[in-house]
Amino acid sequence: MAKLELVRTPEPPERLIKEALEELLIESLGQFAISLETARQLFRKWPDLVTAGTFPSMLRKAYIGEFGCEPDDAGWQRCIYGIRGLDPAAADFAASFCEEFRAEIRERAHRLTLEKRRDDAPAQPRIC
Repeated sequence: MAKLELVRTPEPPERLIKEALEELLIESLGQFAISLETARQLFRKWPDLVTAGTFPSMLRKAYIGEFGCEPDDAGWQRCIYGIRGLDPAAADFAASFCEEFRAEIRERAHRLTLEKRRDDAPAQPRIC
C-alpha cells in the first residue's frame, strides 16, 4: 500500500497577496457599484419602495423564491455583495477590507502561486 505524505506548500509571496487583495477589492467594489447604481435608479422611480421600513409585502414572496431566504429588513446585517457592511466611502476602507478578508486574500494568493508554478512547469512530452 502506498504511503501518503503531506506536502506543505510555502506561504504565498507578499507580491501575490497584494495582487490578490487588489483583485478582490476591485471585484467587491464593482459589485457594490452595480448595486448602488441599481438602488439609485430604483429610488428615482419608486422612492417610497426603497425607503420603506420593511420589505414590500407584494415582493417578499418573489424575493424568497429567488434567493431562498427572507429579505433583510434590519439593514446592513448581511454581506452586501462582498463588502460585509464595510463603508466603501470611508477613508480606511481598504485597510478594513484587508483585515476583514485576510483569509480569502491568502487563499487567492495561494491559488495564484499554484497557477504560476503550473504555468512555469516544463511541458511534459506527449506520448500520442
